[in-house]
Amino acid sequence: MQIEIWSDFMCPYCYIGLKSLEAAIKELNLDSKLVFRAFELYPNETRTGVRFFDNMKEKYNIDDYEINLRYNRIEKYAEKVGLKYNMKDGILANTNFLHRVMKYAATVDKEHALEEELMKAVFIEGKDVSDLNVLKDKVSVVGLDYDKAIDFAEILSTKALVLEDENMASALGIDVIPSYRLNEDEIVLGTLEKDEWIEKLKKYE
Repeated sequence: MQIEIWSDFMCPYCYIGLKSLEAAIKELNLDSKLVFRAFELYPNETRTGVRFFDNMKEKYNIDDYEINLRYNRIEKYAEKVGLKYNMKDGILANTNFLHRVMKYAATVDKEHALEEELMKAVFIEGKDVSDLNVLKDKVSVVGLDYDKAIDFAEILSTKALVLEDENMASALGIDVIPSYRLNEDEIVLGTLEKDEWIEKLKKYE
């Protein structure tokens, strides 16, 4: 079966949701293909080096205590799927270029591996994924040619692929992430637990 996933590298629940889905697929021994679709949470972001913590404080005008409470809840949720999040050191970024690099990764069947590495960079390692040195490292880790990935990402048709994903989400009524489409039919909105995914996917065995 095919599972399309709309997500963004700035979304902590997207990484958690991916791990829950992976666990369900493994338990069911389900023959499946994951297709990653672009969805940008901060399409107009131009700043660099801004921490999630500082952005939230400025955007919502809330104090450090409230932010830490929110981040602690996310980190505990991540622990349930085996992820050790470090939310306070996460760095905000415009992810359009990353989504375009993902389109190259998809042409050589490396998009799943790159998705994982970029998510790990943001939420566990506290790295700035808008930094091309960080991107180069992650692209290399999954065995991709960095120069080819960059060249592919910069062509106009690749930019159009990202926009196509976002237009598709809008047409399908997807306005939250993570969101999923199963076999081009059933839409699933939001993060599911592993057991919820198992129940959802059993009919596709």
